[in-house]
Amino acid sequence: MTRRPTTSLVANPILVGAVTVLIVVVAVFLAYNANSGLPFVPTYDLRVTLPNAARLVAGNEVRIGGARAGTIHSIEPRVEPDGGARAVIGVRLEQRYAGLPRDSTVAVRQRSSLGLKYLELTPGRSRRTLPEGAVWTPRPAGVVELDDVLETFDPVTRQAARGAIRGLSDGLAGRGADLNRTLAALPAFMDELRPVMTTLAAPSTDLRGFIAGANSAGAALRPVAGDLAAMLAGGARTLSALRAERAALGDTIELAAPTERGAARAFAVARPFLADTGRLVDRLRAPVDALPRQSRAIAGGLRAGTPVLRRVPPLAERLERTLGEVEQLARDPATGGSLRKLTTTVEVLRPTLDYTLPFQTVCNYLGVWFRNLNSATSEGGRSGHWFRFAAVVNPGLELQTDRPSPDLHYNAYPDQGQNGECEAGNEPYLPGAVVGSVPGRQPARTELTSRPEGVPDGP
Repeated sequence: MTRRPTTSLVANPILVGAVTVLIVVVAVFLAYNANSGLPFVPTYDLRVTLPNAARLVAGNEVRIGGARAGTIHSIEPRVEPDGGARAVIGVRLEQRYAGLPRDSTVAVRQRSSLGLKYLELTPGRSRRTLPEGAVWTPRPAGVVELDDVLETFDPVTRQAARGAIRGLSDGLAGRGADLNRTLAALPAFMDELRPVMTTLAAPSTDLRGFIAGANSAGAALRPVAGDLAAMLAGGARTLSALRAERAALGDTIELAAPTERGAARAFAVARPFLADTGRLVDRLRAPVDALPRQSRAIAGGLRAGTPVLRRVPPLAERLERTLGEVEQLARDPATGGSLRKLTTTVEVLRPTLDYTLPFQTVCNYLGVWFRNLNSATSEGGRSGHWFRFAAVVNPGLELQTDRPSPDLHYNAYPDQGQNGECEAGNEPYLPGAVVGSVPGRQPARTELTSRPEGVPDGP
């Protein structure tokens, strides 16, 4: 008995090539249709109506709770009867999400900064569900797109922000000493402000009536606003001329107050003297004929002094009324209570100032912050400026854990000049976990800022 030789399938090269080509074709088909779902896999299809497609494209993911739940397989426009247009999004979900509640919400989310989007579904709690193939108009959730944020910084806005930041920076840069002196003088200023505020709060001052009168005056000046603007322009030129002589003007203003006080005291003393002088002149009228030479000199002096002496009585009367008003204010029972309340306010505010003033007077944090804020907008592109920073990320702190990271560094309340040290910005990096203040004493200083080139020192 003779056996027939058997032929192996592997030995046939044509059959092997055909099988290989078939496998490759199936693999390419599956890869090409992967974004639309694998064939022969049951799906749950819906048609979602949105105000616009928000740059979605077919093949984008559909996520529920952050996990992929399906894909978008079609996007079609639909014209409404009122002439408006909406987008109908064909959604293909996995079968396990069938029966989606009708009160679910939809949001178009940004997946990457390059513009890739995905559709996020948030299931609701309604017992009514959406059947297979339903056309669904959900309540869309509001989402702020990255493009919308960047488009708010148009050229005009960027130019205005740049000018505001530059102005603030130029105003504070290089004036740390002046700012320190200003802050140090605040407690004394509050003491001086107390009698002024007491006077303004007194009923006899009638501050409310003054404001109402100023409002009425503004309404009356509105028809002549053009003439008033011209007058202010002329005043500006006058003030510019005075500014050129500000040294002499400052000396005059500085001497004006003591001069007025001295003149008031002198006039008060001179009033009886002037009365006696008048009587003396009356008595001298008889012997005037006997003293022709002296009488001529006396007559010239009287002619020169008469205009001045004529203005003395009205001034004395107004001064008397003013002193009477001051005396009435001092005797007002409400004045003492107001002064005591203002004293309490100043005493409560003083510890706050004592704690917060070292933030600038010792550490110069305001000057450094505004200097850095100005330099943060020095580079950028067509879409706006870039903030230059370096992110330090510790992967061990990004995930939840039952014990703190061995490299945890956290200082919620660094000393900012209160205890003679400036921890913020001077803290050294120490290995291991450091919670609270860094051991050791940090320097009581930071970087010294200087005014920008071209900015004058002082007003």
